[in-house]
Amino acid sequence: MCKRLLLFCLIITSLFFNIGCQTLEASSLNKGDNKDYSKQELPIANSGGEGFSLGFYNNNKIVKERTFKLKNKENNFKKKIILGNKTSKEEEFVLLIFDHAKQINFSIDGKSKRYYIFKTKKDAYKEINVDIKGLSDGFHSISYLILRSPNKKITNLEQSRAYSQVFSIRVNVLKNINEIPTKNKLIRTNNKISNNEAISGVFLGEDNNKYKGKLIQKNSNFKYNLVYGNQWDRDVDFYIVSLLNWEQINVSNKTPYIYDKLNPGQEVSVITTMNKKQLNKDKNIIVSLFLPTPFKDLTPDNPFVDAGIVSSNRIFIE
Repeated sequence: MCKRLLLFCLIITSLFFNIGCQTLEASSLNKGDNKDYSKQELPIANSGGEGFSLGFYNNNKIVKERTFKLKNKENNFKKKIILGNKTSKEEEFVLLIFDHAKQINFSIDGKSKRYYIFKTKKDAYKEINVDIKGLSDGFHSISYLILRSPNKKITNLEQSRAYSQVFSIRVNVLKNINEIPTKNKLIRTNNKISNNEAISGVFLGEDNNKYKGKLIQKNSNFKYNLVYGNQWDRDVDFYIVSLLNWEQINVSNKTPYIYDKLNPGQEVSVITTMNKKQLNKDKNIIVSLFLPTPFKDLTPDNPFVDAGIVSSNRIFIE
């Protein structure tokens, strides 16, 4: 197992990501599928290759800021996400939003969503107006996460590398406070930290071989290894969260989520049990996410977190 196993998504995701600050002219829209945003993308996104782009907008203006303050009775946070499909076929995606380590509801066109599955036509753009409502006083570490082909059955790790990439935008929202508070107390399992250079991010392995990716499982009680590690060149603090059919579940039997900090080269493995009673569909998908540096100050000059937002391989249960 090479430490590059879970780094592939960082490279792919970063290729077309746009943080420019140009202004678009207002024009008629057809649910975001026809408007041309290509002039707002980084040059690499228009180099003729296939891929995806992601933009963050306020109305028709690209937003460069990643820290926002809400005052007094401002409870909602509304922004526009533009996903560009620069490939030769229609693609399906799922949008999730986390506030720190908690999956939250959001509204699209006035309808509340826990997650949002949508399609984007080939060589087109999808415009999504996202409204996060009812934000309380305090600090909100918001992650907008988009993943490809949410219902796809993945049968090998090579395929998993292509479909585990995460297109993400991280923002800080401060409601009636002026500064980001100090970091939370670490929430760990009792599992031992080891010094292995294999996993960077999060990986789901077989219960008897943590480095063998678990991809297919019969619909029954089963166990798997949730392995997370840090192969970046700096200490990283992060959340680990898990999803069943794109809705949040406990990371392990008694742990809703993990908040941990690892030095470079460190790794942790957690044996997790899945009960058949939790599998409420004929076909089910389990996935875990690595959400780094949730308390980092994000500025226009430094709008990125200190490590990649990473998805594990998916376990398809049938």
